[in-house]
Amino acid sequence: MLKVQQRLPSLLDPPVAFAHRGARAHAPENTIESFTLALRLGATGLESDVWITADGVAVLDHDGVVRRRGRRTPIDRVKREDLPDHIPTWADMLEACPGDHHVSLDVKNPDAFDAVIATVRSVRPDMESRLWLCHHDWNVVARWRSSTSAKLVDSTRLQRIKEGPERRAAILAENAIDCINMHHTDWTGGLVTLFHRFDILTLGWDMQQDHVLHDAFRMGLDGVFSDHTDRMMEAYASQIGTGPWTSSQSQAQALAGQITTNARPRILSISIGPKSRLSKLCTRLSPITNTMSSGTVWGAMSVCVPHRADGSMAATCSRFK
Repeated sequence: MLKVQQRLPSLLDPPVAFAHRGARAHAPENTIESFTLALRLGATGLESDVWITADGVAVLDHDGVVRRRGRRTPIDRVKREDLPDHIPTWADMLEACPGDHHVSLDVKNPDAFDAVIATVRSVRPDMESRLWLCHHDWNVVARWRSSTSAKLVDSTRLQRIKEGPERRAAILAENAIDCINMHHTDWTGGLVTLFHRFDILTLGWDMQQDHVLHDAFRMGLDGVFSDHTDRMMEAYASQIGTGPWTSSQSQAQALAGQITTNARPRILSISIGPKSRLSKLCTRLSPITNTMSSGTVWGAMSVCVPHRADGSMAATCSRFK
């Protein structure tokens, strides 16, 4: 009987499941709370963006600016002690998140590189081999090779590779750059295989939907980035066949209490046409609304219905109150 291979091989076995800015679908992004929650949910990697402060401290934040006296000020003009409390240092993450997970840092300001390496060697020297350093200019990344054993990553988009994917793969290999990271819509199984021929690892980001996550693991990517750590780890367990937890109950335990965090609420709005059978719709939505409360932080659910004089639709809508 012919056996059909369901998943293309990855160079890393198993691939890395990176929690993008921590478990940001469930907790405030780029905070110690978000990073530790991601690990409890089973993530095998954490992701953040790193900047350098005016006094030379590597800190984790996405935008790299803070509001001071009503103005947006770049972090590199602010001392560490003057930053908001929720912005952690790179050292804070290393100390708060023990374990053998990976960490991917998007080095938005190349001036932060020296502080990143000095910090990891001082606080967690074992982590350097599991550290991934990303930048959008491979020429900048290539200059880091002689200074670190961390994995170096070319973060780009397919349309920006003017010389073509095969030539880019050769360039990365020639410059000892370990990996390329692109948006999930740029990747195909064939493209993953092409980079693997040059021993270049492949990463994909912005993977939020279940089917996208499953497809990513099936095409052989060596790492994926997602805001939804719970969904990512479900796909990981399904496609890779292993996982740090074995049941939805352990996910629920990890998420216990997270509904009250400061994560941005999501709102579901449904509009119903005048001929819709609302009672049937309510029945189908019930399991969905029940699921909402245990996963993503939902702020509200809105059902918009046409007015009816006898109030029958309003009565049916009361089932959602």
